Amino acid sequence: MEFKSGDLAIFRIEPGIHFTEDGFTTILVHGKSLCIPENINLNTYPSCSDFTGKMTEVKDGDIVLILRFLGRPMQIVKDPDWFQYDVYSILINGNIGQAFKQNLGWTD
Repeated sequence: MEFKSGDLAIFRIEPGIHFTEDGFTTILVHGKSLCIPENINLNTYPSCSDFTGKMTEVKDGDIVLILRFLGRPMQIVKDPDWFQYDVYSILINGNIGQAFKQNLGWTD
């Protein structure tokens, strides 16, 4: 099930979830903090410089407002089984950033 603009979600970063099964990171580690970027480069992900702009610190369970679906990185297969790589523009902790569906869960 896809998120739509205006949906509320929960940010998820349980142990191991900030990496995909393929070993690609979906969240940045800055010191002891986990952060999401303002921008994820969908043309180059996964590479070493895909996360740019302002970084927003996130915690497991933070509430997220879905702003819009942005797409899937060009290097990732378009098969529905690879949904965890779908990228959304979100509002979290007062900042706009981008996050992978891997880290977004439905609110109850």
